[in-house]
Amino acid sequence: MGYIGGSPRFPRTAFSIRLLQFHHILWKRSSVAMSPFSKAIDEFLDAYNPLILVQNNSDDTDIRTLSSAVDAYREMMRREKCISELMHDLGPMDKLADVCPKCFGPHPDYILCMDGNFQHRRHLKASVEIPNCIKTPSIFVTPDEVEKMERCMNKEMDEESEDQVPDRCTQQHTAADDVRTGKTWKECDETGLFGMACRHDQIVNLINIVQSGERYYFPLTMINKIIENTKDGEEYTKKLSFLYDIGCNIEKGVIWRKQFPEHLERNLLSFGTSVFHAYVHEWKCQLQYNPRLNDGWGMSDGEGMERIWAFLSPLIRQLRYCTKNHRLVAVDIQSHHHNDVGRVYALHLLYERGTHIEKLKKEASQVLDSLLADFGHTREFFQAQWTRQREIQLSVMENQSEKEIVKQIEELVELEDKLRDTKLVFNLENPWFLEGEIDSIVVELGSDNFCDLPGATDAESKALLKLKVSKSKLYEAKVGVIEMQKKWDQGGSGTRVQERYKKQMTSKVNLLKKKWLAYNNRAEA
Repeated sequence: MGYIGGSPRFPRTAFSIRLLQFHHILWKRSSVAMSPFSKAIDEFLDAYNPLILVQNNSDDTDIRTLSSAVDAYREMMRREKCISELMHDLGPMDKLADVCPKCFGPHPDYILCMDGNFQHRRHLKASVEIPNCIKTPSIFVTPDEVEKMERCMNKEMDEESEDQVPDRCTQQHTAADDVRTGKTWKECDETGLFGMACRHDQIVNLINIVQSGERYYFPLTMINKIIENTKDGEEYTKKLSFLYDIGCNIEKGVIWRKQFPEHLERNLLSFGTSVFHAYVHEWKCQLQYNPRLNDGWGMSDGEGMERIWAFLSPLIRQLRYCTKNHRLVAVDIQSHHHNDVGRVYALHLLYERGTHIEKLKKEASQVLDSLLADFGHTREFFQAQWTRQREIQLSVMENQSEKEIVKQIEELVELEDKLRDTKLVFNLENPWFLEGEIDSIVVELGSDNFCDLPGATDAESKALLKLKVSKSKLYEAKVGVIEMQKKWDQGGSGTRVQERYKKQMTSKVNLLKKKWLAYNNRAEA
């Protein structure tokens, strides 16, 4: 079958193509590193051949020449694939159908999932790169597309930041607003991967993350990429559904910025949260975006990329210290291998999932039939009850969440306590700076945000809520004194530590007295 030299000019060592094929297949299946593979081959050949002593021979030389031959073989495989695609005149939809025929066929609706991973990093000093020689493999989105979306997003985010306040999901999830800076990645220049896969866990595209965390424009780049690849001529006819850790936040941002207007107008875009991440969202968000609580998602869980990261995990150690091109090519080859295996076992996967779904459906039908027999209700009754519960809970949650309201009430109570202490200490008739803050919080809360108590006026409701907050603050102060007393009572500490405990105890006792006075005043009012 021929040989491939270990260097481009005047090679002294050549490797048979059969050996390179064997290494390629073995590496795809086991991700074997170059050094142990070359040593194993060397030991195997030495066992059945006479030893030849060569002057100035080293293992490093063998590894470098074998690595160069492997690179040349992989480049031959890549060019063969490019020629095949060119000869068959494959368009974007044809390439997607080659990735997953089960998804990207005549059926008009596609469900995809997205996620980021920061284990696949590359060390900054792993190699010295030649400028402008970094190639982007076929499965990766080009850096130009990512930068274009970044510029567009940065411009819109500057305009948005003045008017829009991040919601609770944005504040709770790192993926929504990754604030990790260069200090986090100071030893790495390529910090991770961001991927998109179909509902059958086939990898559609990857983004190479450079010197950043999980940025907001990564999922939008993926969305724009799949929209352009699936359009029918100049028209958009495919409905695309995306599952992402913060799919709720992505949809709100797309609607607010009026991105993808044709898809929004024709209801061709929908978003949801991945199943296992959905439960950390507030209940209102789950009702709207959890795929298990909404129609149209089937049994898709949105965790396909998590399973793909597990498949690619053997590459983490090898690619931490390699060249940029080696890293991208290795991830590309393993991703295509993952897709090839997925196509081969497609029927087996569909059979397993179908069997699992039939089992779940049978169990759910048995539970529902027992409820119908025991209580005499119909299926329509349960459906109506769920619809009613969903509508009521969504209507109640239109305003701020309960925790945010309680936090504002706590701030209001603290300011009122400071106002009272200021009047007692300084005997001021008009401490305007505190009264202004109190008025602003009262206006922000509004009367509608306070709980409606049966038979109580708005003033009574506010007073009872403030009393409840004061009681919780009193309890916190009491617990602080008890914990400090336990530390103080423990033996074995020196004089300096005891003095520090004494000061802390005095401070906590004074705080307890203030909280008791505030609670007592509100209880008597």
